[in-house]
Amino acid sequence: MAAVIGDEMVEGIAPEPTRRANAGWRRLPIWRWVILLVVGAYFIIPLVAALRFTGFSAFPAVFDQEGFSAAFELSVRLALITTVATLVLMPPTTIYVHLRMPRLRRLMEGVTILPIVTPPVVLIVGVLQVAPGFLKGTPYLLALEYVVLAMPFAYRAFDAGLRALDLQTLVEASHSLGEGWGTTPRVLLLDEPLSALDAKVRLQLREQIRSLQQRLGTTTLFVTHDQEEALSMADRVGVMRDGTLEQIASPSELYAHPATAFVAEFVGIMNRIPSELLSLLGGVPAAADGPADPSGAVDALVRPKGLRIAASPNGNGIVTNRTFLGQLTRISVRLTGDVVVQVDQQSTDTGTITPGSSVEVSLLDAPVLVAERR
Repeated sequence: MAAVIGDEMVEGIAPEPTRRANAGWRRLPIWRWVILLVVGAYFIIPLVAALRFTGFSAFPAVFDQEGFSAAFELSVRLALITTVATLVLMPPTTIYVHLRMPRLRRLMEGVTILPIVTPPVVLIVGVLQVAPGFLKGTPYLLALEYVVLAMPFAYRAFDAGLRALDLQTLVEASHSLGEGWGTTPRVLLLDEPLSALDAKVRLQLREQIRSLQQRLGTTTLFVTHDQEEALSMADRVGVMRDGTLEQIASPSELYAHPATAFVAEFVGIMNRIPSELLSLLGGVPAAADGPADPSGAVDALVRPKGLRIAASPNGNGIVTNRTFLGQLTRISVRLTGDVVVQVDQQSTDTGTITPGSSVEVSLLDAPVLVAERR
C-alpha cells in the first residue's frame, strides 16, 4: 500500500511545480516586462546606431580591403595561441592549489585580482619591457599580452568551478572506492548498499550495479539480507548460518536443489508437511534428498508451486487467506492436524477460491526434500 501511495504521489504531484511556473510566467507583472524591454533596448540601440552611422553598405567593403585576409588569419592564430596557453597553464595550477596548497587560495585570489584592477595600458607597457628579445617585433608578442590579460579571468573561472564541484571530496571518494583515479580493485565489497532506499529506486540501482559489474568484470562480494537482491544480481549465492557457509551455488540451483533444510526454508517460501499427511495429499513422492538414517519422524519440504489446489465441497483443506501477487495468487490452506500450507496458483484460476471455502490440495509428481522433524 505504501508503494502505491508513493507512486501516486510522484505521478500526481511532481508536475505541479511546472504548472505553477508556467502560470507564474503568464502572470508576470507589466512592470517586469517594461524592465526587460528597457534592458534589451540598452544593448540594441547602440548597435543600430553604429550600423546606421557607418551604413549597411559599408560592411562588404571591409572584406575587400587590402590586408584583410592576413589580419584575419593573424587574429585567429593569436586567439588559438591564447586559448591553448591559458588551458595548458591554468587548470593544472588551479587544481594543484586546491588539492595540495588550499591555504594559498586567498593569496592567489589577491594576486589574480591585480591585473583586473590595473589599467590594460599599464600591463601592456610593462609586458613590453620584460618580454624576451626574440618576441619583440613579432606577432607572438601580442599573444603574450593576451595571455597576461586573460590569466586572472581564467584562474577565477576555474577556481569558482572547482569550488562548486568540491574537488577534494571527489578525490577522497575516488580513493575510498578504488584507491585512486584509474584504479580498478580486484575485489569489491558492497555491504547492504541499497538497504536505505525505497523499493523503486532500489530496483533501478540494482540493475545499474549489475550492469556495471558485468561490464567491468570486477569480482564483487554483495552482502544483503534481501533474498530478491541476492537471487537477481549474483552469479553465485552463499547462505550462511551461525558463521558457517551452508551452501554456495547459482541462484537457480540454490532455489531448486537446496543442500539443507535450513537453506530450503531460508530461501523463498517452503511448506513443511508432516510425512503422515502425504497420503492425504495424493501419495508419497520420491525423496530428492534428506537424512540417510532418520532417527525419528520426518517432514517433506515442498514449495508453493509444488502443490495443486482446486475447489471441492469435500476437500482436504479450508482456505484461510489469499494474497494477490499479480500473475500469481498465494493461497493459505489449513489441512488436517492444524497444518497450514501455501499454494501458488495462476490468478485467473482462483476466482472461486475464497477464504472459508473447501478445497482439494494435492502434491505434484516431483521429488521433495525430506528433513527431520523439528
